[in-house]
Amino acid sequence: MHKQFLGMACLFLVASWVVAPEAGAVGMGEGLKELDLNGDGDVGKDEAAQALKSRYASMDANKDGVVNEQEFVNDNLDRLKALDTNGDGKITREETRASLRARFAR
Repeated sequence: MHKQFLGMACLFLVASWVVAPEAGAVGMGEGLKELDLNGDGDVGKDEAAQALKSRYASMDANKDGVVNEQEFVNDNLDRLKALDTNGDGKITREETRASLRARFAR
């Protein structure tokens, strides 16, 4: 179960650059530009690793070197709420698809 949570957490971290809340968030293009640290138009392995390291550090609220489940949830609650467009406390496949379509339409 713990490995499954960590795997899902990593996937969500990557997805969070693509699907972000509207307030103060970056869109698809801007999110990728943010990852392109050397400005060459591509996101290389080292750039992706640095971005993930930075994102991980920002999630580690108590700075103990690990991100526990509560820190992960707290850090991503706004993103989850933004995806839940009908406010029912659940994120459906349709809500996720609609969010991604809106990002690509920009």
